[in-house]
Amino acid sequence: MILEHSYVPIFLIVTILLVPLVCGGNVVDLSSQESTLSSSALNISVRGNVPSHVHLDLLEARVIGDSAPATAEATANLPDQETWPRYVGTVFEFPNRHFIRKEQSDFGWDWGLDQTADWVLNASLDIIGIVPKGADMSYSILDLETNKTVISGALRNVTSRGDVITGTIILAGSAYKLWWPAELGNQNLYNITVNILSNEKDPRLHGPRHRARQPLALPNKRAPLLRQGSNFIPPDAFWPRVTPAKIQQLFTSAILSHQNMLRVWSSGAYSPDFMYDLADEMGLLLWSEFEFGDALYPATPEFLANSLAEAIYQVRRINHHPSLAVWAGGNELENLELYLVNYSAPDTYEKYKAEYETLFLDTLLHAVWENSKSMTYMPSSTNNGYLSINHSSPHHPLIMRYMNLEEGKIYGKHRLLQLQRYASV
Repeated sequence: MILEHSYVPIFLIVTILLVPLVCGGNVVDLSSQESTLSSSALNISVRGNVPSHVHLDLLEARVIGDSAPATAEATANLPDQETWPRYVGTVFEFPNRHFIRKEQSDFGWDWGLDQTADWVLNASLDIIGIVPKGADMSYSILDLETNKTVISGALRNVTSRGDVITGTIILAGSAYKLWWPAELGNQNLYNITVNILSNEKDPRLHGPRHRARQPLALPNKRAPLLRQGSNFIPPDAFWPRVTPAKIQQLFTSAILSHQNMLRVWSSGAYSPDFMYDLADEMGLLLWSEFEFGDALYPATPEFLANSLAEAIYQVRRINHHPSLAVWAGGNELENLELYLVNYSAPDTYEKYKAEYETLFLDTLLHAVWENSKSMTYMPSSTNNGYLSINHSSPHHPLIMRYMNLEEGKIYGKHRLLQLQRYASV
């Protein structure tokens, strides 16, 4: 039901009680009176509130739902509907807001995060083979503390593209406990099971039901946090000897020394899944980096395509972990490698800076942002910050400061060094 488009009258009926005052007059105290919101034409009669809003009372009575996102989606899917170039129209939570003339921030924005608000679960699965036509998705969420199922059901807005299938659902914010870093709160964890349901027989998919399990946690995105920690370098030259027990011992040492973040150094290996699982459980944030460090890299189509596939795989592999704090393109690229180019061969600086931006801003940035709705990305650890950030740019949105120290730009007169010198664990 979309009341904005309905001309059927809905009336608020209030039973009035006159309250005598000392001065001999009377006032009408509506807030304490019983009220009813009703429409005979629609056969609706629900409890009303004063003061309130018709939509709020109908929403509380579950007569209507959050109809604007559904209306926007239906409008976007109309035949011959207008479309825009890629990246035009930032999606903060719900897409297609430009089709609905109402407050645009009602569709989500990047400020004013409400930790009690509902969460959008976006489940995206990669499949070896092709997603069957007409496949659906179901889900269930298990509270790992109580071992009880919080909720289960069907995912909505299921879409598939080749070997990827995606579905979404709204999770009630009040039903879940937030995840906190160490020493700030509990590491509340859930386990989500997602099933792909299909009646199509495909031997590559081994039957009609295909299941994936992932941990789920809802990180607190608003509380201020002093981040303090160390660099994490490979604990062994041979990763098969790196066991969960050894990583747990290392993480325990970090927490006992009051650290809450480790920077997973880019010139090592991509960390195994169990390392992020342990970080989730123990409350350690992991600053993660792609495997590029202390060098400048080719910008050929073949190298870029290979790097993009690598980045997409790694982002999608660990995207669901609350311990994942940030992605960085690599180690000491801007403040060392580009500096060295400018020092040793200044006539080639613009050429190599352009190649650097092609890989770390035009390629890796989009691998992160297109596969994660809320993850921070920086092209290099360290860097000097940005002169401007423009999400409407047809190029990349981050205009790097480099050695331009002009005042009045983003971050003012202070150089932003996003990586400090931390002692090693």
